[in-house]
Amino acid sequence: MESQLVNGRYMLHDELGAGGMGTVYRATDRLTGRAIAIKRLIPTDEWLDMMSASTSESMLFSLAREFEALASLRHPNIISVLDYGFDQQKNPFLVMELLHDARTVIDYGAGTSIMTKASLLIEMLQALTYLHRRGVIHRDLKPDNVLVVDGTIKLLDFGLAVKGGQQTRLEGTLAYTAPELLKGQPVSPASDLYAVGIIAYELFSGQMPFEMIELESFLLQVTSTPPDLDQLDAPPAIAAIVGQMLAKSPHERPNSALDVIHALAEASGIALEETSSIRESFLQAATFVGRDGEIAQLTGALEQAQAGHGSLWLIGGESGVGKSRLLDELRTRALIEGVRVLHGQGVANGGMPYQIWRNILRHLVLTTQVSDTEAGILREIVPDIDALIERDTPPVPELEGLAGQQRLQFTIVDLVKRQTQPLLLLLEDLHWAAESLEPLKLAFNQIAGQPVLIVGTYRDDENPDLPQEIGDVNRLKLERLTTEAIETLSTSMLGEGGAREGVISLLQRETEGNVFFLVEVVRALAEAAGGLEDISHMTLPRGVFAGGVQEVVRRRLDKVPAPFQPLLKTAAVAGRQLDLDVLVRLANSVSLTEFLTACQNAAVLEVREDQWRFSHDKLRESLLVDMLPDERSALHRQVAEATQATYPGADEYAGVLADHFQVAGDTEQEIHYGQIAAKQAIDLSDFTAGLRRVERILALLPDTAHDARQYNSFLAAKCHQELSNYEDATRLYAESLGLAQEAENTIGEAEIHLGQGEVAFRQGNYSLAMSTTNLGLAMFRALGHQGGIARSLLHLASAHIRLNQYTEAKQYLQESLEIARATNDQAHTILARLNLGVLAAEVFDYETALVHYREAQTLAMELGDRFFLARILVNSGRAAMTFGNFEEALSSLTQARDLLGAIGNRYGVAVTLINLGHLSVILEDYDASRAYLDEALRISREIGGQYVEAVVLSQLGDVCAAQDELSTAEEHYRNALAIRRSIDDMRGIANCLKKLGALYLDQNQPKAARQYLAEALQTVQSLDASVVLLDILGECARLCWQREQMVLAAQIMGYIDQNAPDNAELEQALEKNRKTVAAAVEAFPADFAKGQTMKQDALLNFLLEQVLVD
Repeated sequence: MESQLVNGRYMLHDELGAGGMGTVYRATDRLTGRAIAIKRLIPTDEWLDMMSASTSESMLFSLAREFEALASLRHPNIISVLDYGFDQQKNPFLVMELLHDARTVIDYGAGTSIMTKASLLIEMLQALTYLHRRGVIHRDLKPDNVLVVDGTIKLLDFGLAVKGGQQTRLEGTLAYTAPELLKGQPVSPASDLYAVGIIAYELFSGQMPFEMIELESFLLQVTSTPPDLDQLDAPPAIAAIVGQMLAKSPHERPNSALDVIHALAEASGIALEETSSIRESFLQAATFVGRDGEIAQLTGALEQAQAGHGSLWLIGGESGVGKSRLLDELRTRALIEGVRVLHGQGVANGGMPYQIWRNILRHLVLTTQVSDTEAGILREIVPDIDALIERDTPPVPELEGLAGQQRLQFTIVDLVKRQTQPLLLLLEDLHWAAESLEPLKLAFNQIAGQPVLIVGTYRDDENPDLPQEIGDVNRLKLERLTTEAIETLSTSMLGEGGAREGVISLLQRETEGNVFFLVEVVRALAEAAGGLEDISHMTLPRGVFAGGVQEVVRRRLDKVPAPFQPLLKTAAVAGRQLDLDVLVRLANSVSLTEFLTACQNAAVLEVREDQWRFSHDKLRESLLVDMLPDERSALHRQVAEATQATYPGADEYAGVLADHFQVAGDTEQEIHYGQIAAKQAIDLSDFTAGLRRVERILALLPDTAHDARQYNSFLAAKCHQELSNYEDATRLYAESLGLAQEAENTIGEAEIHLGQGEVAFRQGNYSLAMSTTNLGLAMFRALGHQGGIARSLLHLASAHIRLNQYTEAKQYLQESLEIARATNDQAHTILARLNLGVLAAEVFDYETALVHYREAQTLAMELGDRFFLARILVNSGRAAMTFGNFEEALSSLTQARDLLGAIGNRYGVAVTLINLGHLSVILEDYDASRAYLDEALRISREIGGQYVEAVVLSQLGDVCAAQDELSTAEEHYRNALAIRRSIDDMRGIANCLKKLGALYLDQNQPKAARQYLAEALQTVQSLDASVVLLDILGECARLCWQREQMVLAAQIMGYIDQNAPDNAELEQALEKNRKTVAAAVEAFPADFAKGQTMKQDALLNFLLEQVLVD
């Protein structure tokens, strides 16, 4: 057959078998390369009618009922269902393990001993015992569905499985169908036992009990003729058991599959032993209890996501309380609804950058159209992406540091947002997520209109503040189980005996409702009693063990055979998830396969999505706690050296290796790998983790290691700078500078000066920013370091723009742009273009500004850099506001705020909020303006941004003045003026003075207004700030009107009319003044015309010398 893809992941090959329900194919999993089997079900009308419990049931419900049963089946004698869902044609499929060299139970059992045949039947019955306790009846037991692989029974094909009592129609293969079903009675566990009886009869006799030559005769035999047990080649006791299973009435058959197991074992001389794998199947698949409210909320969120209303939920709770079990239940419900489910997990030790997203992304790229640019960006964490998308893609231009990581994070979120099929992301152990939280923060703000539900778990006793790091997310707190829930869970594991008062009392006392401990106590009791069924008959102890539940955990670990204990401890040191490539190097003479099997049999290790891991982290933690310091140190060294050998030169393991060598006490290796890990964390914008690494290195370095201490002090300063800890940043930059100067490290000095300049700039000290940056620029020029020169010029231009020194700023920007072009530095080209646009807008050359913005936007799109796009949106919003395109301005600024907020750039958010606040004032929406500005004020004070704080206070004054809260407005203006003076912001000073003058004019106090307007004019004379000047002159005209100097008022308005640019903001600011002096203009048109011809210097000198004086 021609190869086909199912859900983008499974490549179908040849057909293995077909039936009325569908076809089974051999297939390949493109993610893992593993050979698997896929059964594609074809729901014909006839089949749908047969499957429906009522004519009103839909196909989806019928399939959902089956899939729900399938999802919970975990038993060594039941075929593993690896995945399931709906293909592109909405037809259901099941992904199963591929059984090699499988034979039917009849073929395999032919010619074997009576004991072997009995053993095969017992294994089949153990699987049925498990199914029936779960309320699932197979309904289609026949030899083709009972296979033997490597001597082990595998029960398969649950396409007809239903809950007991739900089905009355005749189903299954006729020869194995119980008599009561032929009469239309409900299915029951006894129906399955009848089918087992037929198989047993065939196994022991080589023939069927009833001839099928003619249908009517066959049906009569089934319903009324006893089978001939003399045909069985078996002892009488076994023949009697077979006869009981073939009884015509279900009430005359054995009570349960478990009863048949005990009877067969006794009749055949087989010693029964409840294997740990069978016991685990009951314990792990126990009924989901005690979380009705939580699952209802999550199911509701899932339904909303299916309707296109996505959300993010965090589930907090202590270790062992049942967070993973809740996710498993949600996963099952999602899959049966056709929702795609992907899983990621944080790792305490052994995780790589963006650990949680790696598996998710590998799945998503299989089914999502990925551009070459996106593939190049994602290659950093999906190295085999070209193989997955089946084409070669070129590398993308490199973006260093924060910009590069923001580009990667946005690409991850974009891939998630582009899903058209409803998607459920399950993210476990977010308390270990580190940089993996960053895409989650972005996604939180962007999935509200997407068919995406993200549910994460975290230990709230380890990281209680995690939800606040992400935002105002939906939260669920899992408490321990109630006594009622404990009883329900106990009954599901132990049967009716689990409801005994003594059993419940013991479980409550020993576990206090912690689900993990509860299952462990039941496991310990089962081991002591001989089996789960025997617990209800044993004399219950007062306590399980003297050491309590911790001792129970240790006893489970002791179940791992002694030869495997050393490797188990080594695995615990390596991390919860096992890296088999590393572990095989540590196994020495131990067989890794035997080790894994033994640990799985002891329920210490498990496989989840093809990844071996500890069944619960408490098991691993117990091993670590019990280790002596020397033992732990030695094991960490072994793991570190094995990791080095397995992944030579792989820097993504640097953090893992640094941690291992730290415990091993190898300072040299810890510093080496810690340095790499610190740089990685900083490049990932995880400045908290980077700072922790650097501080550790500084604590280890000797005082004589001047170069290393200088470099790490510089990195620590950079981290503090990005975390807005400016005092610590300043101190560490100074320390680093002293060491660099001692070593005559010129390039180090230059970089430090740039850092010092950036800190000063962010604090609004522009003079200091320029002086320190100039020191760095001079050093970079002397070295011929083009990148350093370009960055220095850009920093200087930003400071000059803030000081309204536009000529100097333009020179610096143009030189910086030329260097960026010559060196093909696209990121720097964008910054230079962006700032040139800002500069052009400041001098009202909006046409040029838009040219620069568009060029910057084109480059930013090519780079895939959303941070640059956010900055461009801010400036485009400002330009739109200036042109009077207020709707466009609101859209651009809102998008920019959301992007910057998701990125976590608080400075940028504050600046954007200021612009939104100003726009709201223009639109006279004062409540909205207050909300924007209050938030901006809070952020500015938290990060120590004086310039931003002054702008916010000034605008808050505008809001108060517009609402006649004049005393509060004056307080805001004065506070803003004080900050402006402290940072030498001359344009800001002039603006604040003008506003104070206008405020006094509003109160008809021209004398008080005069002194502020005079100082404002004197200040603005030295600036290239014509809009500010015209705004001040408008207030001067109003002052003249109040002083009855009508001629002069008309002349000032004439000057304004002649020189005002096309600026909507300015026009709105002048509107009040135009209306106030309109009468003067009408009365003195000649003087108005005279004003149109006046020179600026002449007008200002006249005002300052003749008008604005006492």
